[in-house]
Amino acid sequence: MSHETLAPSVARGAAADEKPTKNRTFGFHVKEEIEPRWLRAKQASAYVGISYDHLQKLREKGRGPQWRKVGGIVLYDVQDLDAYILSHPAKGGR
Repeated sequence: MSHETLAPSVARGAAADEKPTKNRTFGFHVKEEIEPRWLRAKQASAYVGISYDHLQKLREKGRGPQWRKVGGIVLYDVQDLDAYILSHPAKGGR
């Protein structure tokens, strides 16, 4: 996997002074700066800058970004959110 496909914090590596924390679920150490790839609906709405209600309406109409439902939780892939925003033409500027 190339560094271009990784989140910036993962691609550049951890800083020397950052300390790992113990993950209570699995019992191994993880770095806190790892950015999640999958976002819940409220996180996704904040990520793209639209309201949660608007994102929900887009999802219901089948017009919003791709999403998945896992165990009753709606999840959005950050890459799908980026692709959705980039699919809309840029306007304004010079």
